[in-house]
Amino acid sequence: MSSSLFDFVKSQVPILDVVREYVALKPAGNYWKGPSPFKQERVPSFTVTPTRGIYYCFSTATGGDVIDFVARVENCSPLEAAWHLVERYNIKVPEGVGTREDGARSYAEGQRHEVVCAFFAQWCGQQLRNSPDALMYVASRGLGDIVRQAFGIGFCPGGNAAVRRCIEDARSAGILAHELEASHLIKKGAHGTYLTFDDRIIFTIFTAHGRPCGFGGRVFRSGDDRAKYVNSQEHEFFNKRTLLYGFWQAKKVIQEAEAVYLVEGYTDCLAMVQHGYVNTVATLGTACSLEHVTQLARHARHIYLLYDGDEAGQRAMMRLVSLCWQVQLEPFVVSFPADDDPATFLAREGSLDALQEAPKPLFTFFVERLGRSFVNQSLARKLQAAREVFDAVALVPDRLQQNVLLQQAAEIFGVPVESLYQEFKTFERQLRSREARNPVSVQEVPGLALTVLEKRILFAIMKNGPLVFSQEESLLPLILSPHALLLVQKLSAVGGSVDTVMRELEGSLRQTFLEVVTEGEVVGSVLVSALRDEIFRRAWNIQLHDSKRELCKAQAAGDQERMVQALRRLQEAKDRMLSRGNG
Repeated sequence: MSSSLFDFVKSQVPILDVVREYVALKPAGNYWKGPSPFKQERVPSFTVTPTRGIYYCFSTATGGDVIDFVARVENCSPLEAAWHLVERYNIKVPEGVGTREDGARSYAEGQRHEVVCAFFAQWCGQQLRNSPDALMYVASRGLGDIVRQAFGIGFCPGGNAAVRRCIEDARSAGILAHELEASHLIKKGAHGTYLTFDDRIIFTIFTAHGRPCGFGGRVFRSGDDRAKYVNSQEHEFFNKRTLLYGFWQAKKVIQEAEAVYLVEGYTDCLAMVQHGYVNTVATLGTACSLEHVTQLARHARHIYLLYDGDEAGQRAMMRLVSLCWQVQLEPFVVSFPADDDPATFLAREGSLDALQEAPKPLFTFFVERLGRSFVNQSLARKLQAAREVFDAVALVPDRLQQNVLLQQAAEIFGVPVESLYQEFKTFERQLRSREARNPVSVQEVPGLALTVLEKRILFAIMKNGPLVFSQEESLLPLILSPHALLLVQKLSAVGGSVDTVMRELEGSLRQTFLEVVTEGEVVGSVLVSALRDEIFRRAWNIQLHDSKRELCKAQAAGDQERMVQALRRLQEAKDRMLSRGNG
């Protein structure tokens, strides 16, 4: 039943539409190409072939169909991926093709959690419209109706009556109280049940696919001395290290602009959007993680950091230098006055154009901050500053760029650039020495390399059918590697059907076949007649070489019968070659 569900889902969902939600792709002939979503790389090597419904990632040697892609990128089983696509694209599954019981329990629980969150977001939106105080506060932050609706801004009232109303409304929507508790929206305390976000403005947090998965809550009444912000409790379906506020709403604009603004909080993000900076996202009260910048690097080339102008905000920006460079994301800093954040600045000035300084490369900002009063600092502090610069520069793979950065650091520090070069070389030697003493175990991706000729032969069978090389069938075992021959045999046995072979293959052999399918339009654009000639030529050379070697061995052993047999095989090969030429 699962197999039929897979086939049905693949027939309903274009792989290009799905992949473009994760990766910024650009057309490249018959392909679409972009950076790998699975591994950081300087040169994009991830390809999608819409006509065949497959993707292939050359940097990780992995590929497959749309279900394989979703399973890998979402870290779920193929069955969970299939149901994810059903839900995401509102596909109506015919009766008998698949049942919800096919899905894993964890996946079903995750879907149910999103349903519960969707209800709570809608419920809080209704409560906001019925609360003059909360509405007045939201309006005072300059948030219009469009932004409020797009971002799921709401209000969660407090008190026992609100708890009862929430539970009753949830029951009317088919959601039970224990489900609200499982999603950490209501809790049981010493004095009874209460709403987790009681008497707070609500900020709905969406997945990258636009499904509510959690919430942030902010106090807004004067005199409320509770924590200013609280977020949903982390659990299997809500992980702050992998979620970015506003990403779902901003993703398309980020892809178009190839740039993203990163701010520290919900209100800063909303203020930016309200003032026209739609490609803005925010972290969820945590430091920006490698997972965050990796997600952004799939869609953008430049990132603009708009952190608070205070000391804490500047330290947070400095920590991002190495993270951004690890994912080839070019970072810039937008600096605010010490007492400002993006929301307060925009409320007063109306635009970032009013900033006194233009965006500055993060490395420049980083080194300038380290270099303040460098000459007057202690030797220990100077060495520490130099090591921090070296740690960042070492992450840059390009030697010329390293030298430019070191020269810039030398100018800011006021030290001879040659001295900094030499110290950096010493630092690199020490780093390599440490790595040699503590090697990192890297698991290589298994793969079976094929020659260009083997790929062309396979692609010709895909394109022209299994009989295209019927006359050369006896010669193929001579020139093909064992795994290439196996692929030819499997492809010929199913009439050249790519989908059928993909279902039958597993492991590295399947990845090798996918690579052939992906590269086929490039390496396969050769006339079949030319391929036939090449097969005969290579087979002749192999037979000639083998016959001569056998003849030499027979002569050395004085074996007359072996010599006659070797000469006969050599003549037979010549006759086949001549008949080929006369044909």
